[in-house]
Amino acid sequence: MVSLLSPGYNPPTHVQIGGDLLDTVYTTERDKCATILEGNTVCQFGRSLSAKAATAKCEHEFKCLVHSIVTDHTGNVRKMHSDLEENEALNVITYSCSVPNVKEHVVKIVKYFRDNHFEHAKYKQEGGQQLVLPQDVRWNTMAECLSAYNKY
Repeated sequence: MVSLLSPGYNPPTHVQIGGDLLDTVYTTERDKCATILEGNTVCQFGRSLSAKAATAKCEHEFKCLVHSIVTDHTGNVRKMHSDLEENEALNVITYSCSVPNVKEHVVKIVKYFRDNHFEHAKYKQEGGQQLVLPQDVRWNTMAECLSAYNKY
């Protein structure tokens, strides 16, 4: 198809795109990021269980200061969170936004309306929002769950 539009042009093969061209673009973009981040304080996002290693790598390669790390709140990340709090040399802000005893109460009520057809129909008839169960690996489900709970 391309040869019909421009007979003298040979497009790169998938091997070239996945090899040399990709490596060149990656290196160029990484250098741009390093230039922008150098000397700045940054917030790192990730799910790495080895936050210490990831933070050290970021600070070494990009010459920036990692001040905070944003992750989801799954069980495997809780260990990383406690490790970061214990290591004062990293000087990283840690904050947990789990809500003890509230989540279980709200989930019980949401499941009641979800599992009882008559109650669910009455809830919908009154203009109730879509009921959402919070999931630890989905960022907005807790907010959506509490929002629906607070409205009705």
